[in-house]
Amino acid sequence: MSINARSYDIVNIPLHVNQCSKDLISIVRRHGDGDTAVSVFNWALEQPNFVPESSLVEVILHQHGSEASFEEMKAPLEDPGCTVTPGMFLAFVESYAKLHMVDEAVGILSEMEKFEVEPDIFIYNNLLNLLVDENKLKMVESVYSDMGRRGVSPDVSTFNVLIKALCKAHQIRTAISMMEEMSDYGLVPDEKTHQCHD
Repeated sequence: MSINARSYDIVNIPLHVNQCSKDLISIVRRHGDGDTAVSVFNWALEQPNFVPESSLVEVILHQHGSEASFEEMKAPLEDPGCTVTPGMFLAFVESYAKLHMVDEAVGILSEMEKFEVEPDIFIYNNLLNLLVDENKLKMVESVYSDMGRRGVSPDVSTFNVLIKALCKAHQIRTAISMMEEMSDYGLVPDEKTHQCHD
């Protein structure tokens, strides 16, 4: 493609050189497939003065995530103009969760270290929820310990997932103790906290 042209046509999507990230996000969401998302992003990178906003990169990763590996999807993160955020890695975790790819999802924590990005509570809660849903209860403790080691404080959602894990493991007394521990963090149990699922 020639970057001097006024507009382009990618898979019947008209693109103009003056489109901002917000416009591109709308286009990517409207068309909804990973290949189109990557094509639009690659086109945008060819435009003079284009700086990829984190919100656009997150949408691209969400769209493409169910179709590719981290190695295939990390190119947008490596663009020198891109500010890498925890939300971008959350896109990977959510994509792997949809595909039941537990090891790959947990491996995102190591990938974040390479990019010098600290995981946030949303990353941890999604990982913990995936592990509980996939009955990887032994891994729950490891991920929760990593969370504490990094200084990320649990929230109500974290406790809800941990209590759900304990209930699945038939450790009801420990689950009740954990519910009582919530007050140590200034948290109040919600409706989900009181639901124990087998």
